[in-house]
Amino acid sequence: MYQQIVSDEYKGLIQNLSVFHILIQRGFSGSIQTLPTTETDLFARGPSHGYHRFHSLKRGIISAGECFHSMDLYDVSFFLSTMWVGPFWFGMLVFPEHKLTQKAMEGPWFFLGPILIWWAATLAEPQGLIDFAKDSTNPAGVLEGLAAVMGTKPGASAAWAHMVAGDIFVTRWMWMRCGQEKISRGVTAAIVFFGVMLMPVGVAIYLAFVRSTSVPE
Repeated sequence: MYQQIVSDEYKGLIQNLSVFHILIQRGFSGSIQTLPTTETDLFARGPSHGYHRFHSLKRGIISAGECFHSMDLYDVSFFLSTMWVGPFWFGMLVFPEHKLTQKAMEGPWFFLGPILIWWAATLAEPQGLIDFAKDSTNPAGVLEGLAAVMGTKPGASAAWAHMVAGDIFVTRWMWMRCGQEKISRGVTAAIVFFGVMLMPVGVAIYLAFVRSTSVPE
């Protein structure tokens, strides 16, 4: 009887999710598992294991839903600015010669997203920028004003979007220079990786390994 109740509830759960193959966190243990597609898969290792797995999956889904529900504008802007540059960065890193990567890096889209997110975060709470502008009139208070702005969620999310846009812009320039100078794949990958993850290191590698071979006119 209980197995049938769980089976029926599980059918409703996966139907409401509208996806059958997803990854979720099992409670907070950190282990990842795939959502079974049917109640038969759920109870494949016996009723006891099926009950435990169902409730574990349900807790994980509920926890994930509560997490997303509690996100405000600045949480979302932080997430989006990070995720925006991810595909472009991954393309330069793993598929640098693919035509899709080449095409994607031609236009402004690789850095335009974080710039728009910066504007959204700033306009949503402009007082922080106004206060920082006032503090900037006093050289002794510039750093203190910047620290105050960065100590807030609006300021931190706007600053993050600003940094992400700068990182991907400079990384793209270094990546293109590596292609022009026929730099090895390994060195180029290191420059691209650290260009976004830790910009000073990426720039240092670039300066150490990339030399211009063009002859000035």
